[in-house]
Amino acid sequence: MAVDPELAAMMLDVAVYKPRASLNGYGEDSFGAAVTVVCRVESELRMVRNMEGQEVVSGTTIYTDRIYGIAVSGQLTLPDGRIPHIISVATHRDDVGDSHEVVYVA
Repeated sequence: MAVDPELAAMMLDVAVYKPRASLNGYGEDSFGAAVTVVCRVESELRMVRNMEGQEVVSGTTIYTDRIYGIAVSGQLTLPDGRIPHIISVATHRDDVGDSHEVVYVA
C-alpha cells in the first residue's frame, strides 16, 4: 500500500538506499544493490530514540512514498549527496495496512 495520493504529490525528492549485505574482511560494511527511494526530505531538528533507546537529535527527516524496507544498518544517500547516519525508521500504518516509512537521520 502506498501513501495517500495528496501526500505523494509533495514527495519530489529522490534518495538512494543500499541495504547492508555483510562485513568484509576488514570489518567494514558492504552494501547490496541500490534502490531508488521517492521521498520528501525535510531539514528539521527533532529528538528521537535510536535503536538502543537513547535520545538523540535528528537533523533531517525523510518521508517515503511507500515501504522500502529501510534498515538502520543500511546506507541512504540524500539528494544533496550526503550519506548520513540512519538513527531510526518508523513504519506508518493506515486503515489498509503499512503505508510508508519515516526515516530519521543525523
